[in-house]
Amino acid sequence: MMNQQSRDEKKHAAVSDISEKDVVLSQEVGCPSKEELADMAANLCSAEQRKKLEEHFASCKTCYNDWVALCFQMAAMSRGVSERKSLTTIRVLGCLCFVGALVFCIVVFLMIKP
Repeated sequence: MMNQQSRDEKKHAAVSDISEKDVVLSQEVGCPSKEELADMAANLCSAEQRKKLEEHFASCKTCYNDWVALCFQMAAMSRGVSERKSLTTIRVLGCLCFVGALVFCIVVFLMIKP
């Protein structure tokens, strides 16, 4: 019961935290609502509903992309990592690698005897 409640809380937090920049959420006829997509992402939907959504994803790339974005957002929330924090970490690692490569090249250049 408690696990179900925490999944519901994560689902509702993800749905309420969605910005238009992150997810398009198509309003076309026959497309699922953002709550239905969140149910699917949180694995809270029935097998019948899951099959129906999977069939829809096969023909609607927009809804599929929205669902994938929700899955990533919910996974980040469950790990307690924000998207900005993970991007910052990647940038810092990239800068460290660049600086390391630069230092290596300078040392090799200085070690070359004319």
